Amino acid sequence: MENIKSKVLSGLFWQYLQRFSTQGIQLLISIILARLLLPKDFGVIALIGVFITMSSVLIDSGFSNALIQKKEADNKDFSSVFILNLVLSLFLYSVLFFIAPWVAQFYEEPLLTPVLRVIGLTIVLNALTIIQTVVLSREMQFRKSFNINVVSTIISGFIGIGMAYSGYGVWSLVFSQLTARIVSTGLLWYYIRWKPALIFSLNRIKILFHYGSKILLGALFNTLYNNVYAIVIGKQYNSTVLGYYNRGALMPTLVVDSISNSLGAVMFPALSAHQNDKPAIKRMVKRMLQNSAAIVFFLMAVLIVIAEPLVSILLTDKWLPAVPYLQLVSITVAFYPLIAINASAITSVGKSGKYLQVTMISKLLSLALIVAAIPFGVYTMVVAGAVASFVSTFVSAWPSKAAIGYSAFEQWKDVLPIFILAIVSGLAAWPVSYLGLNHWVTLFAQSAITSLIYFTGAYLLKLQLLIDLQQLIKQRR
Repeated sequence: MENIKSKVLSGLFWQYLQRFSTQGIQLLISIILARLLLPKDFGVIALIGVFITMSSVLIDSGFSNALIQKKEADNKDFSSVFILNLVLSLFLYSVLFFIAPWVAQFYEEPLLTPVLRVIGLTIVLNALTIIQTVVLSREMQFRKSFNINVVSTIISGFIGIGMAYSGYGVWSLVFSQLTARIVSTGLLWYYIRWKPALIFSLNRIKILFHYGSKILLGALFNTLYNNVYAIVIGKQYNSTVLGYYNRGALMPTLVVDSISNSLGAVMFPALSAHQNDKPAIKRMVKRMLQNSAAIVFFLMAVLIVIAEPLVSILLTDKWLPAVPYLQLVSITVAFYPLIAINASAITSVGKSGKYLQVTMISKLLSLALIVAAIPFGVYTMVVAGAVASFVSTFVSAWPSKAAIGYSAFEQWKDVLPIFILAIVSGLAAWPVSYLGLNHWVTLFAQSAITSLIYFTGAYLLKLQLLIDLQQLIKQRR
């Protein structure tokens, strides 16, 4: 148990370092690009995001999770999945290439045709690296993943900024994304010495797909839900409004995805390795739930409070319409780590069917709320998404009670004091915005007040995060 604890801590360290480094670099690049480009340029890229993401999910088909979860996966499994993924990627890219004009016609945006055809190449590149990514996760080599992501992010950022400065508009975003995939593909093949063999076993594919199919359907529902705003806003309004939403949602989404994806990447293989020890899994899940809530609730409280001065300083006043989206999306994504941790817990013990059930229920409920809010305007839609995210924490926790003995009531009992503390900290700093101070002073004062109250409260409440940090510091010493 000490060995797996050490691996989890080390994995979390490198995953958090990777996520925050790459996301921090991406955020810096995004800020520079936002100053150089128009909201419409970002809106055009957001319009086609659903097609690229959906295609990538279909190509993977849940095989990544199935290979990580399978204890005795061998080269026949890896090679069979690699061949299938590559064939599927070429087929789906061909489909996207031919339907691109219809997509452009649907959104009344002619530029979508060439953009979709070029950026669609990332689908094939993704298929070429799925097995390498699986090997990294199975062996928990997250330091290599850190190196790959940082290098690819920096190089693609230079390409995007250089093209934007030279006046290439939306194409700077297209080639930035394409460059990131090309570089990461090359580095993954360099670091991971696995090579595919000319072996294909339909029987192995069937076995893996039996588990992965539930993950696939759940991922498709997640993808559809995550892109519903792009679909509706892009059709009902225009790419400029979508650009404001896209940039407003970017910062909180980047921060929370860094935490959720890091937790998932580390917890799933770690929990899978101890899938027969339910008490140990419950202890790990409880600890991660409290720690992630302590981090995310605090960060989202700060973002909500400082949203207006932050946008004005970083992106300039032309992006101020993005402020309400930033604040509302911060509420929505604050609950994502709780949902992600439950997903890792139930899939790690082989309950992929339960994962599919709760994902379908939560996403269908969320989609119903968002669609019902469409006639009332785009802001009401985003509020509906926040409500749906909160409700989904209870839905996602439902199978955890049977799987590991950790109910939704217990989970919220563990995180509710943290949630209340974050709200109180944010509300205490809110009045500063009415003092008429300049943006820099307002941002600093609100951040300082929120942080002071939150960490004082965290110390008094003896939050698990502070205890773990103290232990980690002692171990390092």
